[in-house]
Amino acid sequence: MNERIRELAFKAAGGMLSFDAEGDWHLSESEAERFAKLVINETTNWINENVGYVDLVARADLFEHFGVEE
Repeated sequence: MNERIRELAFKAAGGMLSFDAEGDWHLSESEAERFAKLVINETTNWINENVGYVDLVARADLFEHFGVEE
């Protein structure tokens, strides 16, 4: 898995990721929501820097699509 994804999961979990016996990490529902917000923010920032501007309506639509509040 991409190291940046792991970093965002670690941040979403407040620095305390839970791992199962196989070494896979797990997020609680609230951590998963924080993770989704971090991924959306990271994605829109990347697009803004590398492709073109993501307007506020498109950004809000992404949050709505994933069912999280900004």
